Amino acid sequence: MNNYHDLEWIFSPLYYKVNFLDITIALQDQKIHTTLYKKPENVYLYIPPNSSHPPGIFLDYYMAT
Repeated sequence: MNNYHDLEWIFSPLYYKVNFLDITIALQDQKIHTTLYKKPENVYLYIPPNSSHPPGIFLDYYMAT
């Protein structure tokens, strides 16, 4: 197949689990299983200092944690 109009096909091994958006989809025992996926960084838990939030929100945020 690699000799057709300069196209090169790259094959990868078959995987039984994939993270898509915020869901993990897995194939186990010929059934589809889904669970919620959360990135390991959890960056959404922290307000970055250069955000456009009003200055008072940082004091309230850090006092609550």
